[in-house]
Parts: sequence; structure tokens; C-alpha cells
Amino acid sequence: MRYVLGINAAWTEKEPTGAALLAVNENNSIELVKIARSYEEFLKDNIQWNDSVSGSRPDLPGVCGYCKNNGWDIDLIALDIPLAPERIKARRECDSQISRNYGKYGASTHSPNEERPGVISEIIFRQLSESGFDWNGDAEKNKSFIEVYPHTAIIELFKCKYRFPYKVQKRLKYWPKDTPEQRYKNIVSNLNELRAKLISYVPNLPDILHELSFKQAYPIKYLKGYEDVLDAIVCALAGCFYIKGKAEGYGNNTGTIWVPKSSITGEKMMISKAFIELLYDAASIQRWNDHIRPGKGFTELDKQAHKMIIAFVLAKYEEEDRNIEIDWLKLIDGCIFEFLYRVVLTDIKPPIFHRLMEKSGDKLNVWVLEQLDNCIESIEGDFNKKFSRYLFDKEYAKIERKILKAAHYLATDWEFKIIYNMNTTIYGLEDTKKQIENELEEHYDLAGVQKLGLGRKTSNFTDLVGQLRFQQRWTRSPRLPETSVMGHMLIVVILTYLFSYQIEACDKRLVNNFLAGLFHDLPEVLTRDIVSPVKKSVVGLEAIIKDIEGAQLEEKLFPLIPKTWQNQMRYLMQDEFSSKIVLDGNIRLVSSEDINLKYNQDSFNPVDGEIIRACDHLSAFIEAYLSISHGISSKVLKEGYASIFENYKDKYIVGINITEIFNFSE
Repeated sequence: MRYVLGINAAWTEKEPTGAALLAVNENNSIELVKIARSYEEFLKDNIQWNDSVSGSRPDLPGVCGYCKNNGWDIDLIALDIPLAPERIKARRECDSQISRNYGKYGASTHSPNEERPGVISEIIFRQLSESGFDWNGDAEKNKSFIEVYPHTAIIELFKCKYRFPYKVQKRLKYWPKDTPEQRYKNIVSNLNELRAKLISYVPNLPDILHELSFKQAYPIKYLKGYEDVLDAIVCALAGCFYIKGKAEGYGNNTGTIWVPKSSITGEKMMISKAFIELLYDAASIQRWNDHIRPGKGFTELDKQAHKMIIAFVLAKYEEEDRNIEIDWLKLIDGCIFEFLYRVVLTDIKPPIFHRLMEKSGDKLNVWVLEQLDNCIESIEGDFNKKFSRYLFDKEYAKIERKILKAAHYLATDWEFKIIYNMNTTIYGLEDTKKQIENELEEHYDLAGVQKLGLGRKTSNFTDLVGQLRFQQRWTRSPRLPETSVMGHMLIVVILTYLFSYQIEACDKRLVNNFLAGLFHDLPEVLTRDIVSPVKKSVVGLEAIIKDIEGAQLEEKLFPLIPKTWQNQMRYLMQDEFSSKIVLDGNIRLVSSEDINLKYNQDSFNPVDGEIIRACDHLSAFIEAYLSISHGISSKVLKEGYASIFENYKDKYIVGINITEIFNFSE
């Protein structure tokens, strides 16, 4: 548990100061602990809202001591007041930077001077420094204090297109043509709206801060105190983002204003256009391109998707048959790392690749990371660091790495068995067959490799799933690059997984989202890809199709996997686009927003169907965009592109700016 104190500091001793204390739990959920309209009131048990409060000299030591005595040892203090090591005499660089970046949103800063905040700022800085708090310190290691600005925080936290009008004393400026009565109603309404917005980050806020009633006539001082408390909560919330490393500093050593990171002001997207285009490059990389192949050939994108499903099978057998502990996050990361590595190196023949790795493996690894740097630099979850460790530390993820290597050869063997009879006269074919068989024998100690080698039901499962490689998407339109249902599943799962990191999903949620994304179109191996216009052409038809898919899964797919896996597969695949949890043993459909706020813990077994659906649509959108940009277009592609784009205008899912991601093509 970490505690963040927000202070909406008055610039003079005449005006009161709002304060709010937030607690950040281990699962990153946030709770409101205490609020007050002044330093003095903070030291009391409760707010008496009908009592007036007055200004005073800053008393941060008293507030910190009170918190510590109550078991709330403060880690960070976020204050809305100009702060600097030296007396502030004029406008600082941070004030200018904020105004340049946020002026167009109506959120320029006030200019400080020697009188305002003057000595108040000096007192606060000195009190906190003497109390052991570091200015702009490393909140992971030391107690720290920072300067924040509620207007910019609100713009970023709630994606406002302009400064939110909630300042009580500015109601005449906001609504000059309205009557005093209407202006009063407007300000009460907006204060309530800001309170409601904050609940999305602080779910227990209603337990501590009441909603204003239109039936009651509040004095203006009452409303001003209410506003000060809201400002203090915003300050503390900005501090929570600072603690998580998700705040951006504006300024220099004369002053820094910290703002929660968001995409409203053009922050670089976590998943870049370059990264997405790299994923789709794999749809154009043909495997076995020096052999005779089936009509559409075998793409690297499809092979990697098939490999991931086989890796799931192998990992499950290791867990259940051998009681081996599998780190699913390492396994998933390894899947993605190896995929990206392969895309960069394209189709080097295995013997040549192995020889290169033996002689210059580390140099080759460095080169690959350099080629990927521009694509992956903004991805969260220590992606770069884990990728580098995976390449250079051979002791890292040993069992997961072995499973992935076995899955690689099993997927390769699946392809080879298909092309073998087409290439019987080609020199070296038998040598290739021996090499693959020898590699599989090296992994025969894995229970799953033995089970698949029997050629029975589990082998039939991976074989049936492999048929999704041959099911083309957008069958009514020519397209470049062409993608299969299998390749599409891989794109969706990678995007889903990375977005899950962005929202700080718990470990179980990360794994569930990956597996649910990986399997989301699996029923199509039994029903084929029934396009959306057909599903929606008749009222109730979509539900009938879902029932048929469910029946087909029970009759034909689930019997091919061990019974002990089937409930997990049902949970992940049924209602695949609905977010859900398990509560008291029962599956419960909830929103992803609710998962973030209440159920982001392994014990709830959460899945974000909403994110999977958005990524499913994003993948379709990119498929259409890429083909059109390559000059291969049709009415179907253009209509699909426009329809999906329109559906995701001004849309956010658990804080992810979906609209901006769909704007990447512009």
C-alpha cells in the first residue's frame, strides 16, 4: 500500500487549502482515504460541511504526522502551487512549456511572482524538504513531492478537448449570457460531473464525498470548498500516475510541472504504426519458397500462430502430466519475441541460421534488436528489457524456451508432411525430413511431444486447428497482403496482450486475454468465416449462429482435448467478446472498466472480451487499409474500412484511446 497526498494549496494565508489522501493498493486500484478543505480540518476526524473554514499558514509537517499516526505513511505529495528551490520571482520555463502545450485547450498557467505565491511556496518547499521529502524525487525509493496542475491533469485523465469549466468563481466568465440562477445550476452540475469522472479512477469516492443536490441552495463558500476538495483529489490522482512512472514533466531545474501521460496531446502511441506494419510483413513472408507448395503457400504469420497453439498444448501437458511449473507470461513473451526475431531475419534456411548463431549469435541478436528498436521502443511492460534478456540469457525461461522450440519443429513438421509428396524428386528432401525428425526426437522428453507423436486425438486437434491456415479472410474481395483466419488470430492476440499491459492487467488477466485472443476465431474451423453482413442480415440470426458454433465445439472440438482442459477452453471461448470474471464460482459478465476498478486480481480470473473485440476490429481495419494503400481495393474493402472507422470514433476502452489507434493510417 502506498499513500499519495494531494494539496490544492492556496497562494495566500487568507484562503483555505484543499487536501485529499489516496491509497494505491498492490493491484494498482486506488482508494480515497481522507479529504479536507483546510490544513486544520484535515487534522479532524470528519468534515462538517456546513461549517466555514479559513486560511492559515501551511502545516505540512502536521498533516504528515497526523497521517503517520493513523498508519498512512505518505510516499508522495502532489501540490498545485509553484515550487522551486529558490524564491520564485517571475514566470518559469515550466509555466511557459505548459502554456505552449495546453494553451490550445484553454489551460495556460498563471504567472507566479514574488508576492504570489511568494513566501507560501518557500514555506511549503522548506517544510517538506526538512520532513525528508525529495523534490521531484524517485518515488520508488524515496519520499517525494512534486508540482501538478489540475486543469492539465483533468484534460489528460478524462480526454477533455478543452479545459473543464468547474471553477466556482468563474461561472460568470463561463456563462455570461445565462441568468445567475442558471449559472448556479451549471456550476453545481459540473462539480457533480467532475466528481462522477473521478469515480472511474477512485471507486470508493461516493463513500466519502457526497453528490451535490439541486434541491438544496448551497452558499458559494460551500461550493468553493467542494471545488477545493475535488482539486485536491485530482492532484493526488496525478501523483498516483507519477508513482507509476506515467507522468510527464514540463520544465527544468527552476521548476517542473507533472502531468499524467495520455494521448490527448500527441504522446507517442504504445503500439506504433511501424510495429503493426511489421506484424503484417509476416503475411508476405513465404515459407518453403524453394519447394512446391499448396496454392496459397505457407506464410510466416500462419506458422507462428500455429506454433503458439501447439505451445499451449505442450505447456498444458507439462503442467498436468509432469507437474512442471510453467511461467505462462514467459512462454507468451517468448512466443512474441521469437516471432519478431523471425520476421526481421525473414526466410534464412535453418542450417545457415544455426551456423550464423554458432559463430556470431550475440552480434546477430544485437543487430535484430537494433532493427526492431523503432517499432518496440514505446511498448510497456519492460518489453525491451525482457526481449534482450530472452536473447542473451540462456538460463532465462529454460522450460518455456524448450517448449517453444518443440512447438516450432512440430509446426514445421505439419507443413513438411503436406509438401513432402509434392517434392519427392527434389534433391535434399530426405535430408530435410531427417533433420526435422531428429529435432523432434531431441524434445521427446516433453509429454506433449509424445502425445502428439501418437497421432491420436490431441494430434487431431492441432491438425484441425491448422486448417485455419487455408481459410482466407475477405473472400469477396482481392486483397494484399492476403491473410488467413489463423494469421488474423495471431495479430489479434498480440495486440490484445500488449494493450493488456498498457492497462496494468494482473498476471492471470494477461494470460487469459492472450489465450482468449488466440482462440477467439477457433470455431470457424468448423463453421468457416461467416461474414458480419450475413450474421446481421436477419434479426436473431447471429444468436442462432452462436448456438451452432457452441454445439459444434462440444461435438467436434472439445472431445479432441483432455477433459481437464475443457472448462478452461469453454470459459475463454464462449462469449468471446464479453468481459467476464469468476465470482463465488460463477461466471459473471462485467465491463472491462469494472475489471480495472474492482476485479483486477488473479482470484477473479478476469478476461477482457471488450479489448479482444476492439483488436479484432482493428485487425480487420488494418487489413483493409494496407490493401487499399497497396492499390488493391474494392467496394467491400472501402465500405469495411469506413464502417469500422466510424464505429470507433471518440471511443475509449478502459482508458485506451481506441480512436487514436484507428487514426494511425492518417
